[in-house]
Amino acid sequence: MFENIIGQGVVEALKNDVAMDALPPSLLFSGARMCGKGSGALELARVLCCTAGDGAGADVERTARWNCACPACDAHRRLFHPDMLCIGPRPFQAELRAAAALFLRESGDPLRKIFLQRAVQKLLMRFSPIVAEGDPKMAKLNKLLEDVQEDMDELAAWKDGEAKKLEKLLGAIVDHGRKLELEGVSDAIPVLQIRNCSYWLRLTPGGKRKVLIIENAEKMNDSARNSLLKILEEPPERASIILTSSKPDALPPTVLSRLRKYAFVKRSAETEAAVVSRVFRDAVPGVVPDAVGAGSNESLIARYLDAFLPVPAAALSPAAAYFLASLASGALKEAAGGGGGQELLAAIGARSASFAKERGFGAPAADIKTLCAAVRAAAGKFETRGMYGVFLEKLCAALSQSLASGAQGAQAIAYRGALAAAVEESKQAVEVYNQNIELALERLAFRLSGAFSKAGVCR
Repeated sequence: MFENIIGQGVVEALKNDVAMDALPPSLLFSGARMCGKGSGALELARVLCCTAGDGAGADVERTARWNCACPACDAHRRLFHPDMLCIGPRPFQAELRAAAALFLRESGDPLRKIFLQRAVQKLLMRFSPIVAEGDPKMAKLNKLLEDVQEDMDELAAWKDGEAKKLEKLLGAIVDHGRKLELEGVSDAIPVLQIRNCSYWLRLTPGGKRKVLIIENAEKMNDSARNSLLKILEEPPERASIILTSSKPDALPPTVLSRLRKYAFVKRSAETEAAVVSRVFRDAVPGVVPDAVGAGSNESLIARYLDAFLPVPAAALSPAAAYFLASLASGALKEAAGGGGGQELLAAIGARSASFAKERGFGAPAADIKTLCAAVRAAAGKFETRGMYGVFLEKLCAALSQSLASGAQGAQAIAYRGALAAAVEESKQAVEVYNQNIELALERLAFRLSGAFSKAGVCR
């Protein structure tokens, strides 16, 4: 078991807990993006439901292998097991596009077809009738779900044929998946989904055990957290709840105290390159700095997958730098003759503008409308779900790098505070209140412009 989780020593603790029948009902897998915690949760669900052994002891190690032939393991490998639910937002598009590209290259390999089917099924699980019951938006998503299912039926029946027909099918799978993700997957986990899953967990499993996986659990709103806490306090028999999170500290202590924590570490570059080679039969492309004046700490696997997106995440760094440079330029004009904050503001603008110019942007925009239009164009109009959140992260990184000289005075603190507050407000507006991104971006620009101008006259 866990043969598909590479470079994570924590799986030894999991294997031991399973073998000793000492696994708690509720677990937390924490770690950075693309460290294997999501795959680990799916693998643990398969192990717990395997019917080839007695469910504990050394026999588990022998029977719950990845290629176990029992019906439960087969259903889990295809992500169709009725005793598993998976909720929570995650970046579906990058993996889906990478899986489609792999199948296009190696369409004669049945394992590549299964890999693509799993990528689509990860998305479709978010629309399980159990999870989505009572959700008013499902009525408008039914046609799109039917389109995706027709694509999957055609893929399942695909044996061999013209390359152009396969390209057309894969293009439809990617496009329908993109639309379904954009229109149907919320950035926050709503309380309705937690309540539906809690009711389902209390029903008798069809097999050995029911498993609920909540990915990016820090995305739960307050009502959802309170609802989850109730079932964590009195977990049903024959049920397991696995949370994954890259920001476990964002979960409330009342929830954390009821979870056994398994930490997935950041893997070495060599290990991540080996993962890409093994899974995608490909090499990691060259890594270039994507923050102002510095490299990125993001994993090579994440960078590899992001390269398949219409607008890779790395492309948002120069857009964020251009955004910051333009606001700094405008604020300098407003604060002309104002005082001590201008020198630092000019340095922020100059460094950001230099980075943006090196990557194809022109002089700072003269007005906010022009600025926002340029950023939206560079970001593909933010049509890939989650891209706006990535842009906000890059914006914070751009300011941090432009202040990397060690400036710690009142002005530096003021600029950091103004950006952090504005970014958090904009993020909440989009992810929690579903505000239009175009409007959110303009409001962010206006707020920062005013805040920078005010900070620029600090004495």
